Amino acid sequence: MTSPTRYAWLAALLLALAFIAIDSAQRIGSFEEISSVPDALVASPTTDAASPTGYENGQRHLILPRYGIDGYHWLMQTQQMFATGDARIRHVDYDNAPDGREVHWASPFRWWLGLFACIDHAITDAPIGQCVERAGLYANPLLLAVFLIALAPYTARHLGGTFSTWLTLGSLAALPFADYFGAGNPDHHGLVAASALLSVLGLLIAVTTSNASSARNATILSALAGAFGLWISSASQVPVLLALGLGSLAAAWLKNPAHTSPSLAPSPALWRLWGRIGAAASLATWLIEYFPSHLSWRLEVNHPLYALAWLGGGELLRLAWLDRRPATFFRSLASPTGALSLLAVITLPAVIVLSGTTVFRLSSPFLWSLHHEYISEFQNLPTVLAQSGFAPTAVSYWLPWLLLLAAIPLWKKTPPTARTTLLLAAAPALIFAFLGFNQARWNGFAQAFLLLFLATLHRSLPAQTSSRLSPRLALAFAACLALTPLLWRFIALNTQPHGASKNDIIQLANREVAHWLNRRTGPDRAVVATSPGLSTPLAFHGGVKTLGTFYWENLDGLEASASFFSARNEAEAHRIAQATGITHLVLVSWSDFVEPYVKLIRGLKKDDPAPTDAFVLNLLDTKTPPPWLRPVPCVLPSNPGLDDTAVFVYEVVQPQSREESLARLVQFLIDTENLTQAVRFLPALEQYPQFPPAQIARARIQLLREDNAAFLAAMRELLLLSPRFPALALEDRVQLALLLAVVGDDTNARREFSRCWTQASENESAFRKLPPASLVYLLQQSTRLSLTPPAGLDRLARTLLPPQWLAQLQ
Repeated sequence: MTSPTRYAWLAALLLALAFIAIDSAQRIGSFEEISSVPDALVASPTTDAASPTGYENGQRHLILPRYGIDGYHWLMQTQQMFATGDARIRHVDYDNAPDGREVHWASPFRWWLGLFACIDHAITDAPIGQCVERAGLYANPLLLAVFLIALAPYTARHLGGTFSTWLTLGSLAALPFADYFGAGNPDHHGLVAASALLSVLGLLIAVTTSNASSARNATILSALAGAFGLWISSASQVPVLLALGLGSLAAAWLKNPAHTSPSLAPSPALWRLWGRIGAAASLATWLIEYFPSHLSWRLEVNHPLYALAWLGGGELLRLAWLDRRPATFFRSLASPTGALSLLAVITLPAVIVLSGTTVFRLSSPFLWSLHHEYISEFQNLPTVLAQSGFAPTAVSYWLPWLLLLAAIPLWKKTPPTARTTLLLAAAPALIFAFLGFNQARWNGFAQAFLLLFLATLHRSLPAQTSSRLSPRLALAFAACLALTPLLWRFIALNTQPHGASKNDIIQLANREVAHWLNRRTGPDRAVVATSPGLSTPLAFHGGVKTLGTFYWENLDGLEASASFFSARNEAEAHRIAQATGITHLVLVSWSDFVEPYVKLIRGLKKDDPAPTDAFVLNLLDTKTPPPWLRPVPCVLPSNPGLDDTAVFVYEVVQPQSREESLARLVQFLIDTENLTQAVRFLPALEQYPQFPPAQIARARIQLLREDNAAFLAAMRELLLLSPRFPALALEDRVQLALLLAVVGDDTNARREFSRCWTQASENESAFRKLPPASLVYLLQQSTRLSLTPPAGLDRLARTLLPPQWLAQLQ
């Protein structure tokens, strides 16, 4: 008679797939709803099939959640893959301006995104760039579904249906692990986490089964999964391999009478096979990624030295299992085989230590401080929880660790013959628990290994005991309690009010600034100095070039950006701006990294006082830019979510004279509706009676103050400068023409508005930089005065205007 629990794993799999589908659909709908919010500063980008991004002038549309910041880079690089035809992306130009930077992210995840983009493109015929964006929403949930569909029957066959049920449902209950595969999080962590879990699972099967062929196949699976993990992220997979090695040594040296029979222990040859297959596969993946043109010594990623270390490690584990006594093992290290194996293992860390940042940039003091002091995922558990305010979602991430409390007393109830498997499962769980406590980024891996350990423990416990409560039942009950955070979050996600959250509004504001900057600069891509957190959204949505994003490949760009922010004087800052090609400085209050940049490049600690001679800090304090930096009005739309926020944009220009800097500053204050501050500069403007822009600014102030007598007096003085009008810049000419229209001088106003269109035709860049109000007045007055704007400029003007302002032109 068939046991009713025999196919429980299948029910668990169907339940998991249904959950993934419902949860992903809800999340994708939310992301699409937020992304569909139209721009308020400029017209939203239109489709352009010829653009690599699918949108005009290299803009992008999709809004990802805050934790999906890496996903923007994966999408940009996948679009670049299609645009260039290069299957392996080794360089990008949107970062570390002006030269760009190397890329060492592994290709498989881009290929995975590209696969679904191609399917989408074939079905919808939408531009491939837009299809890549859409693929970013659902690629990872599909990856998790495929992983579970393959994993559930495999584990059910080799470890039993109950173990498979544990693994299937636990993959969702372990929230940090499940979130690697979340909708709207196009990132490689899901791939590497799945590889890490398989590399451990394969060895668990190998040391559990009594079938030699199954043990060999499971060992090969573990080695191939580990090699794939090294390919995707050596930084994540190396600790897994080390944990497996330590667990294997502990199991080999475990003193237990049950282990006197060799038939109860895994064959030593399995460890040699594991090392050889893993090393060969690691070397093969390195060649796939880098051969023949990029065979460099970068040890932050997969490299032949990792294959060499794995080969040596497998041989050392074989020696440990041959006799299974520590003393014998250490004596064997003096043999040729042992010595060569040990040398193979220690070569990798020795090269890193001796070569430093030449081969391993993560050893840079700048990057080390940046990661450990300012990036939240590198903070420890108490810090993360404190920063979250002990929010329920954050706390729920860590609740599954309470299952260890249930596991500790159950360890002694397991039979001695199961201890080898348990030690192999426990080593990664315990090591990554320690890593996860010290750095939050390891928590997803840690809970995956905790899941494996608990499933192995449950399988090892006796089904019946003399006690009233079965140990298996007790552990299963505790596991059910661990599912409650998942259910709570699922219910909260589907019952919370619709609408944009505070974080969504910030993401939309990032996109607004990016699209506005793109429209303002046109085909000439802006080069922006800003915080690392804002650099990625500006590059993604606006197609601009940046200096400093949070990646080790971009060490040069981060240091250049920090040097600019921390320059000790204006001359030094100007020199750096010229060397890097910076065209704009963009500072926003919700992504403020000015002080950290200064402290990092100066070698100061996070809690040290900020220096008083840092260029950008002084700029924010005084609001007085140097002659080569001009403030640009960028006023975000009114929104409760943006209360108490600020945006400061400065354009790098040719050094201006004193009077020109003054006139531009006053115009900026007027255009940002800061009339009170502008009035304070009236005496200064009066000191330049022969400089038309200063007098135009003076007349504008009096007009806005509604002081008719002062305004007419200012206009009389301004008209005395008419011989100098032909040399006016476009922005000044528009204001002059408008002032003439206000005083009723339509003849001269018409002449100046006509000159505006001629000047705009000759200098589209200047036309793009006109404030929205100037564009509206230019179009309105041209209509009133029967002037016909050039068709191209008329269409361009409408894309530069806030959509709600277009109604004024009807």
